[in-house]
Amino acid sequence: MRVYSSLMLFLILMTFSSVTYPAGVASEHAIVYYNEGVKAQQHGNIEEAMVSYKKAILVAPDDKDLYKAVVNNSGVIYLRQGEADAAEQSFIQALQIDPHYQPALWNLGLLYDAKGDRLKSLEYWASALGLESMKPKTFVIDTVISQERGQ
Repeated sequence: MRVYSSLMLFLILMTFSSVTYPAGVASEHAIVYYNEGVKAQQHGNIEEAMVSYKKAILVAPDDKDLYKAVVNNSGVIYLRQGEADAAEQSFIQALQIDPHYQPALWNLGLLYDAKGDRLKSLEYWASALGLESMKPKTFVIDTVISQERGQ
């Protein structure tokens, strides 16, 4: 069962890697390096992927769209390698650049779900879906307040 869960987590995470370059202002060389990194990551060539991602950032250090995609994809790599803390930091870093970046929101939800923190995972998934009012904590708090007010 654990092998099945790990396989499913891997497949889902690969789904939420940024597989194409996000629209931004990066140079053509940065886009080429980024796409090479994605291809290498998809084929399991982790070292090659990380080198390509680093090259992309070096070529276009001011492109925030590129940077958030790279740190998100790096987080997926860390998670595949069993480095959950490094993965979490990468996803959070992507969200610091763009708090609405769906791949990082989904990946954090998956990470917390795998850790058994269902409430936290649901909050990130609700954010990814744009269901802010349905976040578990907010929903529970609003429900309690409504009940106390007799609404």
